[in-house]
Amino acid sequence: MSQPSQWPLTFGAVRYVTPRFMLEHLANNPLSRACYPVACGYYPRANGHWMQRQQHDDNLLIYCAEGKGHVTTNSFSGEITAGDLLLLPKGSSHRYRADTRQPWTIYWMHFAGLQSERLLEDLDYTPEQPVVQLGLQPSFMADFKRLLSLRHSGYSHNIFIYGASLVRQMLCYLSLEVKNTTAITRHNFNLDAIHGLMLANLSSSLDLDTLAASVNLSKYHFATKYKQLTGYSPIRHFIHMKMERACEMLDSSQLSISEISSKLGYDDPLYFSRQFRKTVGSSPTLYRKQNKG
Repeated sequence: MSQPSQWPLTFGAVRYVTPRFMLEHLANNPLSRACYPVACGYYPRANGHWMQRQQHDDNLLIYCAEGKGHVTTNSFSGEITAGDLLLLPKGSSHRYRADTRQPWTIYWMHFAGLQSERLLEDLDYTPEQPVVQLGLQPSFMADFKRLLSLRHSGYSHNIFIYGASLVRQMLCYLSLEVKNTTAITRHNFNLDAIHGLMLANLSSSLDLDTLAASVNLSKYHFATKYKQLTGYSPIRHFIHMKMERACEMLDSSQLSISEISSKLGYDDPLYFSRQFRKTVGSSPTLYRKQNKG
């Protein structure tokens, strides 16, 4: 386990290290071994805080809520400001410090587990760019405070299993935010705007040309980037949105299948039903019967 810094805690600061016996339990329990907290903390206005590691045997995440810091790795050197997320995976040598004039306020977490590397990949980590500009994330900070409550559990196995689940949830949440942010900053690709366009046109149709034109890209580059960022082709994702809306209408209204088909821009109810079955796994009629008893 990589030891946290020995920065002397100030008022309001928290540093918690998971004891070795609990780490062994988390690493062997099928409910927690995918990802679990090794250590975590909160350092407000951490004047004088610094750390240097040549050997790093777990994964480290630092979220800057206020102020500034500086980080250097083998492939990167730069500043960290409020709203930035710093990722330092296992095996990466690094040094970082709080700014002397505007010392940072940070939430930090060391984590490990069988899926930790995969979760880091989902955070779009690259050695050349370990810092992601996320902006302020109140929801993430609230989850971090819940994670820090582990220190009042009396080393309860059940509470630490919950903590492991919370860590995985936090990383998955960050993955969504990172993908939206890096799509804009690295790829000049606003996923929120594209999805807004899709949602605004659920009652009609959209083709690849229109979607690509909304971000000033060719059809080929748009489709390639979109699938890289979301895992779906843009048209397939648009169809999924339509089918989600169809489920809402089947659950909450008495509209006929033909009426729902028409409201979602399908002139042919049979074609709509085939798309619904392909996506949801049952016909619209059967879906309605199953979900309404």
